Amino acid sequence: MGSNMILGELFKWIRRSPKRFKTVCYISEHTSNLTHPKLSILLKKSQNYNINHSVNGVLISASNRFFQILEGEENEINELFERIQADDRHTNIIKLFNTTIDRPFFSSYNSSFRVGLGSDEINEINKYLSITANHPFEANVVGILNSMALSARLA
Repeated sequence: MGSNMILGELFKWIRRSPKRFKTVCYISEHTSNLTHPKLSILLKKSQNYNINHSVNGVLISASNRFFQILEGEENEINELFERIQADDRHTNIIKLFNTTIDRPFFSSYNSSFRVGLGSDEINEINKYLSITANHPFEANVVGILNSMALSARLA
């Protein structure tokens, strides 16, 4: 079998293989000059990017912190998270988990954004965590969300 034939068969296999989906969850602090209007502009740009790259998720801003879950095709998520890590609007980025998933959970959210954090958001994220393969950080994520919600209420 010639090398061109082998490559042709390999490409056929790759096209037939199922897409690999990935999810990344992180928290970070955002710079103090990131006002609500600037956050709205950031959200709009993020939504456009995410629509064009089939990225889903949720972004929550509370008490100068971001909590974000991203999900989509593995290569897209890897590339996007590298961009986030290089973005100077984020500091102290802590990756809570980074894992593959069978299917996107937040596909209907289309990168929704919330300022503040309430029990509805925490419940939605708890639902998400229950389907993402019992990762060891589940309790930490819930604790962080509860802490962010409390900080937002006290501010």
